[in-house]
Amino acid sequence: IEMRLPGGWQNKLLFVVEDRHEMLHLENEAGEQVHIPGGGISITEKMSVDTGLVPGDIVELRANNGHTAFVELNQTINIQLGQGFYANRTFWRQLDLMPYSPTVLMLSGDALAIQDLEDLDGVDQVRSLVEEKSDNGMLTEVLDLVVMLFVVFAGSLALVVLYTLG
Repeated sequence: IEMRLPGGWQNKLLFVVEDRHEMLHLENEAGEQVHIPGGGISITEKMSVDTGLVPGDIVELRANNGHTAFVELNQTINIQLGQGFYANRTFWRQLDLMPYSPTVLMLSGDALAIQDLEDLDGVDQVRSLVEEKSDNGMLTEVLDLVVMLFVVFAGSLALVVLYTLG
């Protein structure tokens, strides 16, 4: 979605979540878990710093179909991943900028039949928590290797410099 920000129209991420989302952990500035309230959109702390926007500011939104709406930023939230703007489903439907069509569904429970979910219409990919943890673990291992290489090269460079100075 495009937003009119101090630098002009910019594409920014806008996440629309369920009204009472339980699997997405959002915190306020005091570290308490919060939900996205209706009647406005929430902004992440990093996005607030990057754009200079604060709660109480009015932002103009423009959808791909050309429809526009003015919305108020109602709170600052803290989340590690998914920096951007957040709105709840009911408020998004009230704006009527574009249809609400979820692209990610987060389910919990041990009795989920993955194969049954994959066979549903409109489902492109199903990932379990075990797969997500495995992928994140692999990424962490690669980053650990890169850090270890930097340490070895830095130590080698320090050794060469000290030998040359000696």
